[in-house]
Amino acid sequence: MSNDDLLASHGLILLPEDSSVIEDAEEEIFYLYTILQSAPQDRMNLRGLGFLDAKQDVVDLRFDLVPPTAEPSSPAAGKRTRKSRQRIKPAPPVDSYEFQLIQDKTALNSRKGDTGSVVWKASIDLSRFVLQEHAFPTSRSLFSSTKLKTSHVVELGAGTGLLSLIFSPLVRKYTVTDTADLISLIQKNVRQNFPGWPSLPEGAPGSNIAVESLDWIELQRANESQQAKLLSDIVPSNEDPINLVLVVDCIYHPTLIPPLLATIDRLATSSITEVLVLSELRSEEVLREFLEGWMCIPGWKVWHVGGDLLQDLHYVMWIGRKNISA
Repeated sequence: MSNDDLLASHGLILLPEDSSVIEDAEEEIFYLYTILQSAPQDRMNLRGLGFLDAKQDVVDLRFDLVPPTAEPSSPAAGKRTRKSRQRIKPAPPVDSYEFQLIQDKTALNSRKGDTGSVVWKASIDLSRFVLQEHAFPTSRSLFSSTKLKTSHVVELGAGTGLLSLIFSPLVRKYTVTDTADLISLIQKNVRQNFPGWPSLPEGAPGSNIAVESLDWIELQRANESQQAKLLSDIVPSNEDPINLVLVVDCIYHPTLIPPLLATIDRLATSSITEVLVLSELRSEEVLREFLEGWMCIPGWKVWHVGGDLLQDLHYVMWIGRKNISA
Protein backbone atom coordinates (compact mmCIF):
# COMPACT_ATOMS: atom_id res chain seq x y z
CA MET A 1 0.00 0.00 0.00
CA SER A 2 1.36 3.41 -0.94
CA ASN A 3 1.73 6.25 1.54
CA ASP A 4 -1.08 8.05 -0.28
CA ASP A 5 -3.40 5.09 0.19
CA LEU A 6 -2.35 4.71 3.82
CA LEU A 7 -3.46 8.19 4.77
CA ALA A 8 -6.56 8.14 2.61
CA SER A 9 -7.83 4.81 3.95
CA HIS A 10 -6.71 4.65 7.57
CA GLY A 11 -6.43 8.21 8.79
CA LEU A 12 -8.84 10.44 10.63
CA ILE A 13 -8.96 12.44 7.41
CA LEU A 14 -10.24 10.61 4.33
CA LEU A 15 -8.77 12.33 1.32
CA PRO A 16 -10.84 12.58 -1.88
CA GLU A 17 -9.53 10.53 -4.78
CA ASP A 18 -8.27 13.59 -6.63
CA SER A 19 -6.04 14.66 -3.74
CA SER A 20 -2.32 14.37 -4.30
CA VAL A 21 1.00 14.54 -2.50
CA ILE A 22 2.70 17.88 -3.10
CA GLU A 23 6.13 17.30 -4.59
CA ASP A 24 6.97 20.88 -5.51
CA ALA A 25 5.78 23.89 -3.51
CA GLU A 26 6.38 26.32 -6.38
CA GLU A 27 4.24 24.21 -8.70
CA GLU A 28 1.44 23.98 -6.13
CA ILE A 29 1.34 27.73 -5.55
CA PHE A 30 1.49 28.47 -9.27
CA TYR A 31 -1.45 26.12 -9.84
CA LEU A 32 -3.56 27.68 -7.08
CA TYR A 33 -3.15 31.26 -8.24
CA THR A 34 -3.51 30.38 -11.92
CA ILE A 35 -6.88 28.79 -11.17
CA LEU A 36 -7.88 31.76 -9.03
CA GLN A 37 -6.96 34.33 -11.69
CA SER A 38 -8.70 32.40 -14.45
CA ALA A 39 -11.98 32.11 -12.55
CA PRO A 40 -15.08 33.79 -14.02
CA GLN A 41 -15.60 37.32 -12.77
CA ASP A 42 -18.78 36.37 -10.92
CA ARG A 43 -16.68 34.10 -8.70
CA MET A 44 -14.00 36.72 -8.10
CA ASN A 45 -16.06 38.66 -5.60
CA LEU A 46 -14.24 41.23 -3.49
CA ARG A 47 -13.58 39.72 -0.07
CA GLY A 48 -11.58 42.43 1.64
CA LEU A 49 -9.24 41.17 4.34
CA GLY A 50 -11.39 38.15 5.09
CA PHE A 51 -13.23 39.03 8.28
CA LEU A 52 -17.02 39.03 8.46
CA ASP A 53 -17.92 42.37 10.06
CA ALA A 54 -15.45 44.29 12.21
CA LYS A 55 -18.02 46.94 13.19
CA GLN A 56 -20.21 44.75 15.39
CA ASP A 57 -19.62 43.93 19.06
CA VAL A 58 -21.64 40.74 18.70
CA VAL A 59 -22.10 38.59 15.60
CA ASP A 60 -25.01 36.18 15.26
CA LEU A 61 -24.34 33.18 13.05
CA ARG A 62 -26.89 30.73 11.71
CA PHE A 63 -26.05 27.58 9.78
CA ASP A 64 -28.96 26.01 7.88
CA LEU A 65 -28.24 22.43 6.92
CA VAL A 66 -29.74 21.37 3.62
CA PRO A 67 -29.66 17.88 2.07
CA PRO A 68 -27.38 17.70 -0.97
CA THR A 69 -29.39 18.41 -4.10
CA ALA A 70 -29.64 15.37 -6.32
CA GLU A 71 -28.60 16.01 -9.89
CA PRO A 72 -31.50 15.52 -12.32
CA SER A 73 -31.17 12.77 -14.85
CA SER A 74 -29.61 14.43 -17.88
CA PRO A 75 -31.15 14.11 -21.36
CA ALA A 76 -29.26 12.66 -24.27
CA ALA A 77 -25.99 14.41 -25.00
CA GLY A 78 -26.39 17.54 -27.06
CA LYS A 79 -30.14 17.87 -26.42
CA ARG A 80 -31.76 20.51 -24.24
CA THR A 81 -35.33 20.01 -23.17
CA ARG A 82 -37.76 22.26 -21.36
CA LYS A 83 -37.45 19.98 -18.34
CA SER A 84 -33.65 20.17 -18.30
CA ARG A 85 -33.80 23.97 -18.28
CA GLN A 86 -36.13 24.13 -15.30
CA ARG A 87 -34.58 25.55 -12.20
CA ILE A 88 -34.25 23.04 -9.38
CA LYS A 89 -36.01 24.28 -6.28
CA PRO A 90 -33.60 24.13 -3.34
CA ALA A 91 -34.55 21.75 -0.57
CA PRO A 92 -35.65 23.34 2.70
CA PRO A 93 -33.22 23.13 5.64
CA VAL A 94 -33.72 20.15 7.90
CA ASP A 95 -31.74 21.54 10.80
CA SER A 96 -30.20 24.81 11.95
CA TYR A 97 -27.45 25.79 14.36
CA GLU A 98 -27.16 29.23 15.87
CA PHE A 99 -24.16 30.72 17.63
CA GLN A 100 -23.37 34.13 19.06
CA LEU A 101 -19.81 35.41 18.94
CA ILE A 102 -18.51 38.36 20.90
CA GLN A 103 -15.92 40.45 19.05
CA ASP A 104 -13.33 42.87 20.41
CA LYS A 105 -13.30 45.49 17.70
CA THR A 106 -11.35 47.89 19.93
CA ALA A 107 -8.44 45.44 20.17
CA LEU A 108 -8.49 44.92 16.41
CA ASN A 109 -7.90 48.63 15.87
CA SER A 110 -5.62 49.38 18.82
CA ARG A 111 -3.55 46.27 19.56
CA LYS A 112 -0.66 45.91 17.13
CA GLY A 113 -0.74 42.65 15.19
CA ASP A 114 -4.17 41.66 16.50
CA THR A 115 -6.20 39.79 13.87
CA GLY A 116 -8.07 37.29 16.03
CA SER A 117 -10.52 39.60 17.78
CA VAL A 118 -13.14 39.33 15.04
CA VAL A 119 -14.82 36.46 13.20
CA TRP A 120 -13.16 35.48 9.92
CA LYS A 121 -14.91 34.02 6.88
CA ALA A 122 -12.64 30.99 6.65
CA SER A 123 -13.82 29.75 10.07
CA ILE A 124 -17.44 30.33 9.07
CA ASP A 125 -17.06 28.44 5.80
CA LEU A 126 -15.24 25.54 7.45
CA SER A 127 -17.91 25.45 10.17
CA ARG A 128 -20.66 25.22 7.59
CA PHE A 129 -18.79 22.48 5.75
CA VAL A 130 -18.19 20.41 8.92
CA LEU A 131 -21.80 20.69 10.10
CA GLN A 132 -23.15 19.86 6.67
CA GLU A 133 -20.88 16.86 6.28
CA HIS A 134 -21.75 15.57 9.74
CA ALA A 135 -25.48 15.82 9.03
CA PHE A 136 -25.23 14.32 5.53
CA PRO A 137 -22.17 12.05 5.31
CA THR A 138 -21.21 10.76 1.89
CA SER A 139 -18.54 8.56 0.37
CA ARG A 140 -16.52 11.74 -0.14
CA SER A 141 -16.68 12.90 3.48
CA LEU A 142 -13.42 14.42 4.66
CA PHE A 143 -13.49 13.10 8.22
CA SER A 144 -13.97 9.60 9.55
CA SER A 145 -16.84 10.28 11.95
CA THR A 146 -15.98 7.19 14.00
CA LYS A 147 -12.39 8.26 14.55
CA LEU A 148 -13.35 11.88 15.05
CA LYS A 149 -15.47 10.91 18.08
CA THR A 150 -12.40 9.54 19.87
CA SER A 151 -10.01 12.29 18.81
CA HIS A 152 -8.21 15.08 20.62
CA VAL A 153 -8.22 18.17 18.40
CA VAL A 154 -6.00 21.19 18.98
CA GLU A 155 -6.61 24.45 17.15
CA LEU A 156 -3.87 27.02 16.66
CA GLY A 157 -4.63 30.73 16.33
CA ALA A 158 -8.30 30.22 17.14
CA GLY A 159 -9.27 33.90 17.41
CA THR A 160 -12.87 34.13 18.63
CA GLY A 161 -13.13 30.35 19.14
CA LEU A 162 -15.92 29.60 16.66
CA LEU A 163 -14.52 26.24 15.58
CA SER A 164 -14.42 24.98 19.16
CA LEU A 165 -18.21 25.39 19.27
CA ILE A 166 -18.60 23.49 16.00
CA PHE A 167 -16.23 20.60 16.64
CA SER A 168 -16.77 19.98 20.36
CA PRO A 169 -19.94 17.85 19.94
CA LEU A 170 -18.12 15.73 17.35
CA VAL A 171 -14.86 14.96 19.18
CA ARG A 172 -13.60 13.56 22.48
CA LYS A 173 -11.63 16.66 23.43
CA TYR A 174 -11.13 20.06 21.82
CA THR A 175 -8.29 22.32 22.93
CA VAL A 176 -8.58 25.84 21.57
CA THR A 177 -5.43 27.98 21.70
CA ASP A 178 -4.25 31.48 20.94
CA THR A 179 -2.06 34.14 22.50
CA ALA A 180 -2.73 35.31 26.05
CA ASP A 181 -4.39 38.52 24.80
CA LEU A 182 -7.19 36.52 23.19
CA ILE A 183 -7.85 33.89 25.85
CA SER A 184 -10.43 36.00 27.68
CA LEU A 185 -12.40 36.57 24.46
CA ILE A 186 -12.43 32.87 23.62
CA GLN A 187 -13.57 32.02 27.14
CA LYS A 188 -16.40 34.54 26.86
CA ASN A 189 -17.57 32.99 23.61
CA VAL A 190 -17.47 29.43 24.90
CA ARG A 191 -19.41 30.53 27.98
CA GLN A 192 -21.85 32.53 25.82
CA ASN A 193 -22.78 29.43 23.81
CA PHE A 194 -22.38 26.83 26.56
CA PRO A 195 -23.69 28.52 29.73
CA GLY A 196 -21.99 27.23 32.84
CA TRP A 197 -18.68 26.44 31.15
CA PRO A 198 -16.07 25.55 32.41
CA SER A 199 -17.95 23.96 35.33
CA LEU A 200 -20.22 21.79 33.20
CA PRO A 201 -20.78 18.15 34.15
CA GLU A 202 -18.87 15.60 32.14
CA GLY A 203 -20.67 14.76 28.92
CA ALA A 204 -22.61 18.03 28.78
CA PRO A 205 -22.30 20.05 25.54
CA GLY A 206 -19.13 22.10 25.69
CA SER A 207 -17.67 20.25 28.69
CA ASN A 208 -14.85 18.83 26.53
CA ILE A 209 -13.53 22.28 25.50
CA ALA A 210 -10.27 23.47 27.02
CA VAL A 211 -8.97 27.00 26.39
CA GLU A 212 -5.20 27.39 26.66
CA SER A 213 -2.69 30.12 25.94
CA LEU A 214 -0.07 29.24 23.34
CA ASP A 215 2.40 31.70 21.86
CA TRP A 216 4.23 30.20 18.87
CA ILE A 217 7.17 32.57 19.16
CA GLU A 218 7.63 31.83 22.86
CA LEU A 219 7.45 28.09 22.18
CA GLN A 220 9.98 28.29 19.36
CA ARG A 221 12.50 30.15 21.53
CA ALA A 222 12.15 27.79 24.50
CA ASN A 223 14.40 24.83 25.19
CA GLU A 224 13.04 21.28 25.42
CA SER A 225 12.16 21.39 29.12
CA GLN A 226 10.58 24.84 28.78
CA GLN A 227 8.54 23.66 25.80
CA ALA A 228 7.25 20.70 27.79
CA LYS A 229 6.13 23.08 30.52
CA LEU A 230 4.44 25.44 28.06
CA LEU A 231 2.56 22.52 26.51
CA SER A 232 1.77 20.67 29.74
CA ASP A 233 -1.89 21.76 29.73
CA ILE A 234 -2.31 21.07 26.01
CA VAL A 235 -0.60 17.70 25.84
CA PRO A 236 -0.58 16.48 29.46
CA SER A 237 1.02 13.12 28.61
CA ASN A 238 2.24 10.96 25.75
CA GLU A 239 -0.70 8.68 26.48
CA ASP A 240 -3.12 11.30 25.13
CA PRO A 241 -1.51 12.53 21.90
CA ILE A 242 -3.08 15.04 19.57
CA ASN A 243 -4.94 13.43 16.70
CA LEU A 244 -5.68 16.56 14.69
CA VAL A 245 -4.15 20.03 14.59
CA LEU A 246 -6.29 22.70 12.94
CA VAL A 247 -4.63 25.76 11.40
CA VAL A 248 -7.36 27.93 9.89
CA ASP A 249 -6.49 31.21 8.18
CA CYS A 250 -3.32 31.73 10.22
CA ILE A 251 -0.91 32.27 7.32
CA TYR A 252 -0.72 36.00 6.70
CA HIS A 253 2.56 37.43 8.04
CA PRO A 254 6.00 36.13 7.04
CA THR A 255 7.52 36.64 10.50
CA LEU A 256 5.04 34.17 12.00
CA ILE A 257 5.77 31.34 9.56
CA PRO A 258 8.88 29.87 11.26
CA PRO A 259 7.31 29.80 14.77
CA LEU A 260 4.03 28.43 13.38
CA LEU A 261 5.83 25.61 11.59
CA ALA A 262 7.96 24.88 14.64
CA THR A 263 4.77 24.67 16.74
CA ILE A 264 3.09 22.30 14.28
CA ASP A 265 6.16 20.07 14.27
CA ARG A 266 6.43 20.11 18.08
CA LEU A 267 2.78 19.17 18.61
CA ALA A 268 2.72 16.32 16.11
CA THR A 269 3.22 12.73 17.18
CA SER A 270 4.71 10.53 14.48
CA SER A 271 2.09 8.60 12.46
CA ILE A 272 -0.70 9.72 14.80
CA THR A 273 -1.20 13.45 14.39
CA GLU A 274 -2.70 14.87 11.21
CA VAL A 275 -2.63 18.57 10.42
CA LEU A 276 -5.32 20.40 8.47
CA VAL A 277 -4.34 23.79 7.11
CA LEU A 278 -7.01 25.95 5.52
CA SER A 279 -5.93 29.29 4.13
CA GLU A 280 -7.44 32.03 2.10
CA LEU A 281 -5.37 32.86 -0.98
CA ARG A 282 -3.97 36.27 -0.15
CA SER A 283 -0.21 36.80 -0.46
CA GLU A 284 1.28 34.35 -2.92
CA GLU A 285 4.76 34.86 -1.46
CA VAL A 286 3.69 34.16 2.13
CA LEU A 287 1.83 30.97 1.22
CA ARG A 288 4.80 29.76 -0.83
CA GLU A 289 7.16 30.42 2.07
CA PHE A 290 4.89 28.49 4.45
CA LEU A 291 4.51 25.48 2.16
CA GLU A 292 8.22 25.35 1.29
CA GLY A 293 9.11 25.55 4.97
CA TRP A 294 6.66 22.81 5.91
CA MET A 295 7.90 20.46 3.22
CA CYS A 296 11.51 21.03 4.30
CA ILE A 297 10.90 19.78 7.85
CA PRO A 298 12.19 16.18 7.97
CA GLY A 299 9.53 13.48 8.02
CA TRP A 300 6.56 15.46 6.73
CA LYS A 301 4.36 14.78 3.73
CA VAL A 302 1.77 17.28 2.60
CA TRP A 303 -1.30 16.63 0.45
CA HIS A 304 -3.34 19.02 -1.64
CA VAL A 305 -6.97 18.23 -0.82
CA GLY A 306 -8.96 17.78 -4.00
CA GLY A 307 -12.64 17.89 -4.67
CA ASP A 308 -13.13 21.63 -4.11
CA LEU A 309 -14.58 20.72 -0.75
CA LEU A 310 -15.40 24.26 0.27
CA GLN A 311 -16.61 25.19 -3.23
CA ASP A 312 -14.58 28.40 -3.07
CA LEU A 313 -11.55 29.13 -5.23
CA HIS A 314 -10.28 31.62 -2.65
CA TYR A 315 -9.18 28.80 -0.34
CA VAL A 316 -6.62 26.06 -0.29
CA MET A 317 -6.72 23.06 2.04
CA TRP A 318 -3.60 21.07 2.83
CA ILE A 319 -3.25 17.96 4.95
CA GLY A 320 0.05 16.99 6.54
CA ARG A 321 1.21 13.92 8.40
CA LYS A 322 4.59 13.26 9.99
CA ASN A 323 6.82 10.22 9.46
CA ILE A 324 4.39 8.13 7.45
CA SER A 325 5.51 4.57 6.82
CA ALA A 326 3.63 1.94 4.87
